[in-house]
Amino acid sequence: MAVTAENIPPAGQPANYYEQPPRKSSLTKKKCFNKLPEQYQWRPELDEDYIFPGELEMIAKLREHFGKDLESWSDKRILYFLLARRDELEPTKILLGNYIKTAKAVGCFNRRTTLAENEGFKRGVRIFFKGQYDSHDRYISYFHIGKHIAREVSREQMFKYLIYEAQFRVETETLRYLRNGSLEIIDMTNFGWNNFDPSPTGKETAQQLQGTFPRRIRDITVVNAGWIFRVALKAAKMVMPKKLMKRVSLGSIEKLKEMVPKNMLLSSHGGDCKLGLEDFIKQLEDYDREFANKTF
Repeated sequence: MAVTAENIPPAGQPANYYEQPPRKSSLTKKKCFNKLPEQYQWRPELDEDYIFPGELEMIAKLREHFGKDLESWSDKRILYFLLARRDELEPTKILLGNYIKTAKAVGCFNRRTTLAENEGFKRGVRIFFKGQYDSHDRYISYFHIGKHIAREVSREQMFKYLIYEAQFRVETETLRYLRNGSLEIIDMTNFGWNNFDPSPTGKETAQQLQGTFPRRIRDITVVNAGWIFRVALKAAKMVMPKKLMKRVSLGSIEKLKEMVPKNMLLSSHGGDCKLGLEDFIKQLEDYDREFANKTF
């Protein structure tokens, strides 16, 4: 049997390690850390943006299903949505359908959003840097919830934040890391009830966010929580999906040091990385300039 990108033997094994092609049914049952099927796990001998043949087949089916809506999209961008649904075709159709409908509704479909349209980033509500990963090769995002005035941010604006962040991730990270999803660090410094919206509208928005945007949040670690964490967690359970809430844990700066290499962890959270809000804003400004005239 020929050795191909689909059946490269594990390190140290002979070329005839696989006497027969591995059955897909058995591969998909094996639990991998990032929850993707085993046949779609990145390996060091592959290019970091490698797309497996099985994924390309699903991408072609999605292009056929959505027609002109995906005409200008790169394969990588479509795959980002597939990864959010663990490389499963039918759930991805639902996710993409919701995204397309929402993006059109807020005037952001097939056009670039910019930092100028997302002032919340300038306040440091969310901070993320390309090339920063935890010990499991998951990209890192920081959410300073104490700077987020929930009822002052419209649903449309929240959607624009996430459209921009997804756009940034696809164009600045390789699939090697996008496959693993993200570590979300929630900093509760100065958290109060104005930072949270437990109303029916807030609940509806939270649920719509989960079913519309391709975010693979694999771990949510809360730091600087204090006594209010348990109260906030109880309120969060009222509006956040149960599946996502299972990934929430109360952490600490010391725990973050164990989860994230020191050179990748911001100094504001106990690491050696000296980047801050000004660097984050400059990164987004540079990104907007670099990709302004490129299709995606």
